[in-house]
Amino acid sequence: MAVVIQKYLRNDFETIEAYNAQAGELAEPYRFLVMADFPHGLSEDGLARLSSIAAAGGRCGVFVLLLRDPRKPLTAAIDDDLQRHCVTVRRERLNPGDPAGWRIGDETVGRFPLTLDQAPGDATATALLQRIGAAAVDAERVQVPFTSITPPAAQRWTADSADELSVPIGRTGATRLQKFTLGHGVEQHALVAGKTGSGKSSLLHALVT
Repeated sequence: MAVVIQKYLRNDFETIEAYNAQAGELAEPYRFLVMADFPHGLSEDGLARLSSIAAAGGRCGVFVLLLRDPRKPLTAAIDDDLQRHCVTVRRERLNPGDPAGWRIGDETVGRFPLTLDQAPGDATATALLQRIGAAAVDAERVQVPFTSITPPAAQRWTADSADELSVPIGRTGATRLQKFTLGHGVEQHALVAGKTGSGKSSLLHALVT
């Protein structure tokens, strides 16, 4: 969360949704913290940190899914924080003698039963998981079109390299270009490192041409 706030949101964007709307290919993924048998195994410090994630995580694209064991008590402060920042769903009886059903923990809509969709069949679930898995693998490949870093036609061949060489090589964040700069102050050298296939040779070719 701290990285998202400091690197992506800063003072430019209120939420990760606003950042992603402009980031295009560099959009940040949403993340989910899933915990079963909550709060088993959590210390007081862990509970406090979880409460902080529930309170501020939505802005950063971090969401919490908890399955709580109601037999294990929480401190009043933590319970209040989670109730305030989370949507709670309980299985309970609205009136004595009524069958148990799911209800949202809200004074207004909690008066009505919550009917959940039936789980998909095996064939449908398999097809969905295969599509989601393929999309997840494809989303790992970030491809930024060359046109996103080239200057407009009217600005080509107008820069001056007499004092420094500054070449845009990609994008950083939603609105800025990452530039490879030499000749400014003590920036006379560069170390290009990366694993095989990461684009080191392509970078050098781009600088030369």
